[in-house]
Amino acid sequence: MNPLPMDIPKNPDPLVPENDPAESNEVPSVEEGHLPPPEECHAVLVVDDEALVREVLTKELTQAGYKVITAIDAQEALRKIYLASDWGPTGFPDLIITDIMMPGMDGFEFCQRVKSNPKLKPIPFLFLTVKDTTLDRARALILGCQRYIIKPFTHKELLQAVNERLVDARQTQTLLAEHEQTFEGELARFTVLSLVDLFLIGGWAGTLTIFAQGKQGGVEFASGEVAKVWWDDKEGEEALADLLAQAEGTFKVERNPVPPQSSPS
Repeated sequence: MNPLPMDIPKNPDPLVPENDPAESNEVPSVEEGHLPPPEECHAVLVVDDEALVREVLTKELTQAGYKVITAIDAQEALRKIYLASDWGPTGFPDLIITDIMMPGMDGFEFCQRVKSNPKLKPIPFLFLTVKDTTLDRARALILGCQRYIIKPFTHKELLQAVNERLVDARQTQTLLAEHEQTFEGELARFTVLSLVDLFLIGGWAGTLTIFAQGKQGGVEFASGEVAKVWWDDKEGEEALADLLAQAEGTFKVERNPVPPQSSPS
């Protein structure tokens, strides 16, 4: 079992730092337009074997206007994902928050199982974890999960991560609808994560190139999977964190042409 995400004995409200009584009412400092529209009621699936974690996440997300459904492990979560009546118009969760270290199927395998279904592949993921290593981030990126909530976390950090992940997903869907082959732009408009999602969710092959701080890096994709990551003179896991941290600069998306399908004889 994982350690508790907060220090309960010292603080009756574990999401709020003891020395900051105003934290619980603070609105995340997200830029205007980066919060889900108020008319939307996003449905979130929370997966964690710790009852306290599920209880805290449910409380905080419900108070913030989200619909929350919980599961105690990955197997239960997989069953609940297919209960379309629970999820509103889309028929699936708008976001999945899952612990990594769980008995049986861990968070990585659970994410892989979900992403292997083309209908479920667009669902954005957030990993809930006590550790945040470059190796974990590299593995998560390959599986299609680009954001984390690190235990212990605050009220603000939780809502910030949820809001930003939904924004990434919305940007990706916009890009998928507007672009087919090659385009470029400013990172101030689109996050690196939403551009990565473009390939992962779209099942694209091609290259995302990032130009920032006088350096160049990028990600190569093969059929919607990460094949190579580099940043300046670094490669692989070492380059990943630097690449994802770029917020100012330019990008270029180059999608490989889709070969024409041969007509049946």
